[in-house]
Amino acid sequence: MILGGSVTTTKSLELFTPMSRMRIVEAVTDLGSFEGRLALAQRAAGWRLLEPAGRHAQAAIDLAAAREDGTELIAGVRKWAADALEAAIVRSVREGELEYAQHCLKLLTTRLASERSEERLDALAGAVEGLEAELRAARLEARQKGREAAKVRALAKQLEAVEERLALGDRRLRDAIAASRTTVKSARLAEDAIAAYRAAWKAAEALLVKTPADLALAEEVALVGERAMAQMVRASLHVSSVLTVQSDYKGALAWTDRVLEVEPENAEALELRRTIQTAATACDAWCWGWWIPGNPLGGLVAPLGLGAGQR
Repeated sequence: MILGGSVTTTKSLELFTPMSRMRIVEAVTDLGSFEGRLALAQRAAGWRLLEPAGRHAQAAIDLAAAREDGTELIAGVRKWAADALEAAIVRSVREGELEYAQHCLKLLTTRLASERSEERLDALAGAVEGLEAELRAARLEARQKGREAAKVRALAKQLEAVEERLALGDRRLRDAIAASRTTVKSARLAEDAIAAYRAAWKAAEALLVKTPADLALAEEVALVGERAMAQMVRASLHVSSVLTVQSDYKGALAWTDRVLEVEPENAEALELRRTIQTAATACDAWCWGWWIPGNPLGGLVAPLGLGAGQR
């Protein structure tokens, strides 16, 4: 309205933020049709809005269930969702967005593992693991710039056994993710990964006890502890998510509570626990709830404090 009159303007959706675009498109879409809901899910995924993508995909499935061709339509939605998540993983790895890639991989392997072969899941997990290793190597290189060459070699030698245990944990976690279609196998491999990470931390802690005045070593040991704990949390929540989708709520709660015992404020574990407790009546919503704590590119695991006695 302008001075008693009015004027109509047309603007490109690209001028708005992704969430604003989503709201605009939702306002002019038939929310009661399968086609409308699927189109919204596809738009949301294209704009990297995982929560509305999952919500509208679930709504599309609910609407499809009442149609004669519902089985075929539902299969199509699941295929599209798996394709969209795989594309998001590949793109995120290419652009160096580790947390987003990890989250999309988690969604694919816990919600839609049946849509991919174990070999393909392993390849995607390997790509994400490769990005993580690349970023870790870059951080290590930055730290080494201020150290003498002899000290760098000495630290590498001291931490050699620790790094081997961490690498073993990474391999077992990758195997656990790839085996998501087989719950028992995935859980066993996650247990192996956690055992390896725990052994890495104990070995690193022992090094620090021997030379408590070595500040450079103390810095590296602290980072080992953070990495080991973050990966143990990731492994535990992976199994809990897989078990939730398989309706093994008792087992899922046990794995989630393992995280909360050492990190009571972990946002993802708390949300997952609430979900599991109501999963008997809300499993469909859980299976398609593509959420990330905080903003769409926010962290998946809360910052981890390091305390030798606690770890």
